Amino acid sequence: MRNVNPIFSFLFILALATLGYSQSTLAGRVVQVIDGKTVVIEISSGKLTAELQYIEVPEPEQPLHGTVREHLEKLVLNKDVVFRSTGFAPGKTFGQIFVSSADVAVQMLRDGAAWHISPERSGQKQSDGDAYAYHQTQARLENRGVWGVKGMKPAWEFRADKLERERESLTAAEMAAAESKGVKYEPVSKTKGAVRRTG
Repeated sequence: MRNVNPIFSFLFILALATLGYSQSTLAGRVVQVIDGKTVVIEISSGKLTAELQYIEVPEPEQPLHGTVREHLEKLVLNKDVVFRSTGFAPGKTFGQIFVSSADVAVQMLRDGAAWHISPERSGQKQSDGDAYAYHQTQARLENRGVWGVKGMKPAWEFRADKLERERESLTAAEMAAAESKGVKYEPVSKTKGAVRRTG
């Protein structure tokens, strides 16, 4: 065991650090709201960018984006909070924010300011996911917030549609450029705009 790969050792230590970090609970004060689910918390060691986990909020191009941000401000700005981290990415930490022991994400769902990401997609515990889903259902039944905007899609569907439109636009532009050079294309499928080069 003397010749342990240094990369393996580093990854093992990083995994342990991540596990410990991902289960930490921090207390602080929210000093800035960046968007509808991201805030800056001032803690004893500095500032931490924290993103609410298990929910999605409207994208900048969607209705209610600004309203949802303002709503989060009313719930947390300049308030003492407890942040329970569950993971991190470069520049931000994911988790749950509590104000006076109330889960802010649950309040956002109840007010119709967010959509719940199912436990199957988010990794949330099923028991917690059931509570989140219950509050979302109440908001939907009352047509609150995002549920009151006819035809409004959850943020993940909106992003998927946007990417598909961009892909189709790029494909059309590439085909037009190729055809201007004498290359011909014809459809081979009615789905997803599949094409076959013929010349």
